[in-house]
Parts: sequence; C-alpha cells; structure tokens
Amino acid sequence: MLNYESFAVRILEDEIPNLIKILRNINETEIEFKLTNVQKIWQRFLYRDSILLEAERQQTGFNRVEDWAVEFLQQSDDDVFTTFLQVLHYKLHNDPWRLELAHLKKDYGLPPECLIRIK
Repeated sequence: MLNYESFAVRILEDEIPNLIKILRNINETEIEFKLTNVQKIWQRFLYRDSILLEAERQQTGFNRVEDWAVEFLQQSDDDVFTTFLQVLHYKLHNDPWRLELAHLKKDYGLPPECLIRIK
C-alpha cells in the first residue's frame, strides 16, 4: 500500500556500516523527490494521541503548551494507527492469495444472518 521507495531509503541490516556512503550517493533530484513525498505523509508515522496527551500534560503541569504541541493539535490527517488499519483493510481485500481463497466458506463464528455477503 505504501511505496516506501518514494519517500524513504531502505537498506539491509548488513549495509548499516555503509549508511553514510549510501546516503551520500543519493543524487539531489532523488533527495528532493523523497523529501517532497515524506512531507506529504510524515504524520502517518506518528501516534497522534500520544502527542495530544503530551500537550495536555504540559497544559496541566506548566499551564503552557509548547508551539510544536499546538501545531500537532491542529493536525487532522491520519496517524500511524489509522494507516495500520488501512493497510490491513487493503491486504484483506487485495492480497492475491486471499483472492484465491475467496470461494471458500469461512466460519466467522457469527450467525450467518449477521454477516454481509459480498457476491
């Protein structure tokens, strides 16, 4: 669901000692491309509720909220939890192996009349 190549640099664990060299070999065009994309989705890697709790703690404890917390309070984009659920939903309905099993009857442990059947 997420095209990590569009916003991240992925390396193998064995390549960690060469990380600086790998990063220095990325050209400016690719850096700009990845930065532009990561700016669009960075909030999908944060737990919004934990930020809101920290802002509330600051307000209660210090009667002041830091600027970064105020900025987060204004965020309405999906966070990591929502993204995780979206990925699971996508996989549930789009994984090739699951599509092959679609013809099988699945026992969900619920009365049949309570299930929505997709034809």
